Amino acid sequence: MRTVLLCQELPDQLRGRLFQAVIETVLLYNAETWTLTGTLEKQLDALHAGLLRASFGVHWTPTAPHVSNSSLYQRARLLRPSEVLRRRRLQLAGHMLCAEQYCPEPVQDVMLLTLQATRRGRGVL
Repeated sequence: MRTVLLCQELPDQLRGRLFQAVIETVLLYNAETWTLTGTLEKQLDALHAGLLRASFGVHWTPTAPHVSNSSLYQRARLLRPSEVLRRRRLQLAGHMLCAEQYCPEPVQDVMLLTLQATRRGRGVL
């Protein structure tokens, strides 16, 4: 994949879409369920930006012009992972609210794993 992403003939928009499909998908798999602190969110953004820089072949050298992360994200037409996660969490919350209409059990019980089962000789949990 590295060879494809670093190919100079590849247009920026296609490179950004490939990055999103291959790298970002793996990096953010099931991420809307993660508990992120502000520090972890910044670290995730930094890792994502570093991977994006490597994919676009943008490296820091004293003689090269500085390329900011925001300009790199615009060039790739991508969003920061913290913004992607905010949207995904809102979508998940919306799905959970809609699920209350057709779910046989309350959604809170399903999400919080409130079990009502008996164990041998110990009664209800």
